[in-house]
Amino acid sequence: MVLVGVGSAHAGASQRVSPIVFSGAWKHYVLSGNRPAKFVRGTAKPGFPVTMIWRHEVAGNLQLTFGDVQPGTVIQVAFSETAEYLAIGRTSDWSHTYTTDEDEPSKGGTWVDSPGCQIESICDDGYRAFRFARVFVLSGSAVITSAKVILSPGVRRPSGWFLSSDDLLNRIWYSSAYTAQLMVLPNDPAVLDPRGCAMQGGLTMDVVVDGAKRDRCPWLGDQTVVDPTLFLIGGDLGSAIENTLGVFASAQFPNGYIPASPSQTYSSQLFDYPADFAEAVDELMLYRGNLKLLTTYWPVIVKLLDTWYPAHTDSAGLVEDPFPPGDYAYIQRAGPLVAYYNANYVLALKAGAAIADALGQTDAATRWRARVATVAAAFGPAFWDSSVGAFQDSPTGPVVHPQDGNAFAVLAGLATPAQAASAFAYLDKTTQQLWGNAIADNDTWATPAWGTSPSQRVYPFISYFDVVARFQMNQDKSALDELRRTWGWMLGPTHQTTGTTWEAIGAGGNIDGYEQAFTSMASGWSTGAAPALTNYTLGIRPTGPGFSTFDAIPHPGGLTWAQGSIPTPAGSITFGWKQIKGGYLLKLVAPKSLQARVGAPGGKQARVYVDGNRAPDAVIGNDAVVTLHGSHVIEVLD
Repeated sequence: MVLVGVGSAHAGASQRVSPIVFSGAWKHYVLSGNRPAKFVRGTAKPGFPVTMIWRHEVAGNLQLTFGDVQPGTVIQVAFSETAEYLAIGRTSDWSHTYTTDEDEPSKGGTWVDSPGCQIESICDDGYRAFRFARVFVLSGSAVITSAKVILSPGVRRPSGWFLSSDDLLNRIWYSSAYTAQLMVLPNDPAVLDPRGCAMQGGLTMDVVVDGAKRDRCPWLGDQTVVDPTLFLIGGDLGSAIENTLGVFASAQFPNGYIPASPSQTYSSQLFDYPADFAEAVDELMLYRGNLKLLTTYWPVIVKLLDTWYPAHTDSAGLVEDPFPPGDYAYIQRAGPLVAYYNANYVLALKAGAAIADALGQTDAATRWRARVATVAAAFGPAFWDSSVGAFQDSPTGPVVHPQDGNAFAVLAGLATPAQAASAFAYLDKTTQQLWGNAIADNDTWATPAWGTSPSQRVYPFISYFDVVARFQMNQDKSALDELRRTWGWMLGPTHQTTGTTWEAIGAGGNIDGYEQAFTSMASGWSTGAAPALTNYTLGIRPTGPGFSTFDAIPHPGGLTWAQGSIPTPAGSITFGWKQIKGGYLLKLVAPKSLQARVGAPGGKQARVYVDGNRAPDAVIGNDAVVTLHGSHVIEVLD
């Protein structure tokens, strides 16, 4: 496909270029919608089950319609996200968590897999996430004439979109977007995790959960990844984000701690997740701009940053974990002083200070930024390992150089540019796999209880932050390479692709090296490819509340063009760029009330034209930029 755009009119232009026209081809990639299974009319009878395969993973309630049914026939349906774990016999199942469902169908009848006991002694789980369904009978026979799924309520065509010159990146964006939609569920015990996910708010309140199959309950760390993805999709999904953050805010402990999840009565204690609350509220501010709502979260953030964190701070200002193992992956770390925890703490302080600025709380902003400086002074001496040129996980115990600690150190501004480049280069040499970048450079963290091969295990949750850190250090090609390897691997046809983003990728690039069938193959915390591509490859990123200020500055990384649209409270921002001879052509369509910094890579000698006229520009890092309101055509020429 060729991207075309708006013409150049300025005098002295080296060429006349075709204008940018925003394409509707993105609709081809959308996964949302209730497409039928790859299913041919079939008869289930003893020894001959009927298997249905959907184009990609679906979530909701299966509905089967029957033709002829032999009286007394009882069907049993097994479900699976992957072909490898689809039941091969009536007594086996795809997961040790859920049972298969049974029904006694009638001729010409329709069965909807609903929770509870539909007939005496035959009880169903109802809501499911699966790509494969297989119908068995012990005796008798049943003709199945159609199968469909009553979908999750969050699944709909997105209003935000992304398109680029790379087909794989396009498919990755829509896979992430669709997976995020599967995470929006009603606060209904019949839909949420059957192990327990009790929340106030009633059945009409939508929330953002962890996984489509498993852990259908909100988890705090997920929100820093899945929330931006949902904001980019648009629609009314933002209310589910607000509801979910409200659930966490209302559950804050008297000591300031914010629990990791409502699951199992808020009992899970994870040391890294409280920081994610402040970061998620900061994202809410940037994408939604509702300062009135922010005031309800303000006391929670103050109590978190000024009560809970100081209670776990050492004499140097660094935080220590009092109850390990307690983080996103339950890693058995070498000691309580951990690079990732401290870098994430700094990000929480910076998020809190940004929120304080927006609310006019200058004393708090000053106090928290001063604490950032204290941690920054102690961080390098505690964690930098000059022998390899990367940050180590902990200064005590066996030496491990982790993906999380290094990526978050860069994001938090705790690494110099030279340290960031060195750390990325070291981890590329020691952790790079065909299926992404592993979480550690050796297997020190492996234990019988935790599992094996951390040096081969990939967590897309952390990979998102690694990718963003590389973009922020202008390592655009490196960022896209990791993104293609990680998310592209999950879409590979040799892996019985679900079309969704997996919870984790184990040794060998499969889920057997992680948690086998228990793995959630549609996980909200793995949807970060969408915001990474929109915020950096396309280049649209909010910098002020509700996009009041935003950047439109692409990180091309070798692509020749990209375009997309983002919903904002003031209206949609649509932006496109393409490479032209001598530079870049850009087109921005945005509400006049919003202020944009628009630009592209260009040296100190770069010339910027706005609507054909030479414009004064500023060089920021590698980019030549101008500040604009409304809709314009921009050229950045060397």
